Amino acid sequence: MEPAAPGTPLPSDGSSPPTIPVISPEDLIASKILAGRSKDLDDVRGILRTRSDLDLELVRRTLTLLESALDRTDLLSALENLAR
Repeated sequence: MEPAAPGTPLPSDGSSPPTIPVISPEDLIASKILAGRSKDLDDVRGILRTRSDLDLELVRRTLTLLESALDRTDLLSALENLAR
């Protein structure tokens, strides 16, 4: 059985507790950079340090879309600074 995509609830047959959808690490990084608090940025550093399987291009695309939608220019550069 293939794992479900992040955020996809799985049906429960009643024999086990239902699966709770969770945010992908890439979306979590984008959300925390958008929030911009010190704690959030520390969390991003920790995620970047411990997860070698991240799709950073997806994070960059998401942050680029957020910058455009919110008329901001600081999100992508924040990721690049944190990823150093």
